[in-house]
Amino acid sequence: MPLALAIDPADLANDYTVLARLKPGVALESAQRDMHAAGESFRATYKSGLMDDRETIGVVAYHEYLVAGSRPALLVLMGAVAFVLLIACANVANLLLARFTGRQHEIAVRRALGATRWVLARQLLTESLLLAGAGAAAGLLLADGVVPLLMRMAPAGLPQFAAPTLDGRVVLFAAVLALATGVLFGLAPALHSARVPVADALRQAGTRTTESPGSSRLRRVLVIAEVAISFVLLAGAGLLVETFFRLSRVNPGFDAHNVVTMQVSITDRRFARTRAVADMVERTASRLEALPGVVAAGTTDLLPLNGIQDLPFEIVGRPVDPDNITDEKIRTVSPHYFAALRIPVLAGRALSALDAQASAPVMMVNQVFAATYFPKQDPLGQQILIGRIMGPRFAEKPRQIVGVVGNTCDLGLGSREPAEMFVPLAQVTDAMMDANRTMAPLNWVVRTRRDPMTLAGAIRCELTAASGLPAGEVMPLEGIVADSLARQRFSMALLGIFATLALLLGAIGLYGVISYSVAQRTREIGIRGALGAAPADLLGFVLQDGMRLVLIGLGIGLAASLGFSRFLQAMLHGVSPGDPAILTGVATVLAGAAALALLLPALRAARIDPVVALRAE
Repeated sequence: MPLALAIDPADLANDYTVLARLKPGVALESAQRDMHAAGESFRATYKSGLMDDRETIGVVAYHEYLVAGSRPALLVLMGAVAFVLLIACANVANLLLARFTGRQHEIAVRRALGATRWVLARQLLTESLLLAGAGAAAGLLLADGVVPLLMRMAPAGLPQFAAPTLDGRVVLFAAVLALATGVLFGLAPALHSARVPVADALRQAGTRTTESPGSSRLRRVLVIAEVAISFVLLAGAGLLVETFFRLSRVNPGFDAHNVVTMQVSITDRRFARTRAVADMVERTASRLEALPGVVAAGTTDLLPLNGIQDLPFEIVGRPVDPDNITDEKIRTVSPHYFAALRIPVLAGRALSALDAQASAPVMMVNQVFAATYFPKQDPLGQQILIGRIMGPRFAEKPRQIVGVVGNTCDLGLGSREPAEMFVPLAQVTDAMMDANRTMAPLNWVVRTRRDPMTLAGAIRCELTAASGLPAGEVMPLEGIVADSLARQRFSMALLGIFATLALLLGAIGLYGVISYSVAQRTREIGIRGALGAAPADLLGFVLQDGMRLVLIGLGIGLAASLGFSRFLQAMLHGVSPGDPAILTGVATVLAGAAALALLLPALRAARIDPVVALRAE
């Protein structure tokens, strides 16, 4: 319907979201300056507290507005994917180095027959690119099956403008990435193999048992990098896991066990007045509580953890600053709402059926509200005037605080409990009820003595029969609490998957390097055995050689993780990026995995027969 704008400075309840398209050639910064000027003009024209000194009019790119909440997590996960790719490429580079070392005689013969270094490097790069291309093709096939499974884990709040599919852009990205990694990680082994002098390569063919210093150093650097990157990913995953478990243990301030919720729409004109809604709620609550197994039934305009609206208020007897209006969260509830959620009444009394439209206006507040506005006073008996500045339709008589209830995490389990006001549904003004009923459904919360889903059918039937309204899906409140952690669970699961892959790839890379080193140093190990080194000495020699690389990698990874984990700061709760327990645990896990990876080549070295080794040499 066409929107007819009528500016009324006495009514502050005009809440609109404005979408605008910039003219061609106009930058967002220019629009921002223009709107800031418009805001200052508006402030000067309407000096009644519509905008305080902290507020202005801003312009935000619509896409940025939609994805702002998800960007940090997605960037962290993209970084994790890049780290896993780097580890995989380092492993491939190590394998190529080992393979090219064994092909030095072949390469020397080719060069002796006239092949230039560029021709040899091109051949080796081609082989590397074929490996990268085959890996990319296999990865695309795997992603086609894995991505739908991952998206099932995605939280409802994750922006999904279109279902993720392997379209042409993804295939092109994979192809470019395969080309880049193939060249980057195949270039060093190719250049190294092409630089070996022909005479040396031919002379040592068939007798060489030690790796060249340059190749050995490069392979060890790659292993150290793998360990460091694995440490960073494992540390990030550990921080997210700890955050998730801490959030899971947060007391929300209410008991969600054995509570179900459902919604009913009251947009019908029958419910334009508060009295009609209050009578329907009282009648329905009585029938629901008469069901065997039902303890209490109450209503609210917004369920816990699903957001909450706020309104300005004044404390009767205190001066009002029109330029600094105070507002706090407000919730409309029926009498048994607190009983249904087991929110404790800490002082005064709870709301009751006697708090009707014709009765003296009352309200309840939570602990945060009482401590904030009455730090050295008893809040009971204090009078609050809600919404007067918002306009005539919000006008009502002052309400007396009759009770104080416990705090609840209505803004999220990881957020601070807000100050809240609770108003009896039966005492909401007709104008407010008529406005609110079109914007939000009525939410029921029903507590039962046993599994509430066994009573879901009976609860829905009674609600429909008593109210004449169809009820929405019956959902356990515990499910809503669990859904509030969906984003943290999704980030934790994905980063955990990538960290596990990094750990496995890092262990495989370490195993490959040490195994190859043992094979290349067979003669040296045989000489040590011939000179009296016991198998235990040889075992320790190999383990020490490998753990030296691991410890260097752990040190670098520790320093890098302290910097990387700062990007996780917005996703953490109750845990610091440098948590010593988590970092120590990650180092222990990595060291243990590395020791297991080193054990097999170390045992192989300990079993080398000196006579056989020297005779083969």
